[in-house]
Amino acid sequence: MIPPELLDRLPTEGYWGVFVTVVLALWFGVKTLSKAD
Repeated sequence: MIPPELLDRLPTEGYWGVFVTVVLALWFGVKTLSKAD
C-alpha cells in the first residue's frame, strides 16, 4: 500500500503519520456512519 521509498525517507515520523492518518480516517468514518443512522 505504501511505497517503501517513502518509509525509508521518513523512518519514525512516516510510521506515526500513517498511524495518525489511519486513526483519523477510521474515527471520521465511524462519525459519518453514526450520523447516517
